[in-house]
Amino acid sequence: MIDVRSLRVRYPGADRDALAGVSIEIPDAALVAVMGGNGSGKSTLARSLNGLLLPSAGSVTVDGLTTTDGSALAQLRKRVGMVFQNPHLQVTSLTVEREIAFGLQNLGIEHGALRRTVNEELAASGLAPVRSRAPRTLSGGEQQRLALAAVLAMRPAHLVLDEATSLLSPGSRAALLAHVHEERRMRGMTVILITQFAGEALAADRLVILRAGAIVDDGEPGAVLARCTLPEIALPPEAAARR
Repeated sequence: MIDVRSLRVRYPGADRDALAGVSIEIPDAALVAVMGGNGSGKSTLARSLNGLLLPSAGSVTVDGLTTTDGSALAQLRKRVGMVFQNPHLQVTSLTVEREIAFGLQNLGIEHGALRRTVNEELAASGLAPVRSRAPRTLSGGEQQRLALAAVLAMRPAHLVLDEATSLLSPGSRAALLAHVHEERRMRGMTVILITQFAGEALAADRLVILRAGAIVDDGEPGAVLARCTLPEIALPPEAAARR
């Protein structure tokens, strides 16, 4: 379980908190969408879940491990995988298969198990035909699928997608999310989906709306969107029709 309590995060030199006392519990295997406008705190919350950002006050606990415990941080980051908006900032290896193997090598996975896992992820992501290609030669959608495959190869218990679909075409977005939903179904992963697309949020179990670093709504996605009055969140037709 992910347990965020009274979380405050303030960046150096800022005149207000990026997160202003956020509390949220996310049970295992849940699919939770998070929406909000620019500066609402979405990415700050995402990066706080695996200790990339540390609290100014409050706490983040994942499966009993707290982000402020330096001795537990490596183990916590194995449990919380993250895929960011821009795959160019996350993908660094010379070939596709080396990128998927990289995290496994850092975990000290035995060679035979490593090769099996790499092959499984290449097949599941549809990247097997380009396994020897340089990541920079792939399309944007393929690069993001590679970033996701490299994270999933490490078998995280929780997956955070920090606007991972925002730079993709509609077709690539749909393919990436279909893969995420299938992996969640098979593995029982928790998924936290930071998104700017209300249509994506409707597929979640729960939708959290952030504004100015605070949670302003939290509940069943269709109901939350139907009552949402924030101008920065564009409603899909199915939610707008419920008003």
